[in-house]
Amino acid sequence: RDLHELNLAHEVIDRIDVAHVLIKHLLHRRETRWPGFTTNQDYPERDDEEWLKFVNTRLNPETGDVEIVERPYSQVVS
Repeated sequence: RDLHELNLAHEVIDRIDVAHVLIKHLLHRRETRWPGFTTNQDYPERDDEEWLKFVNTRLNPETGDVEIVERPYSQVVS
């Protein structure tokens, strides 16, 4: 009807995309990291041996696929 409503519709679509990517990301990490931040009832313990790494997730704009990339953790500041 007007540009304000169009903008609201785009915001809803964006929030749905973000929620979709976030859910895929949380399902990928099979541990609880910093309880309260990433709590996984199926994996209630922290697992540094397997999950001490960066996990980056993005929505590919061309395909619509959720891409998950694991990167090694390295201590930069001691």
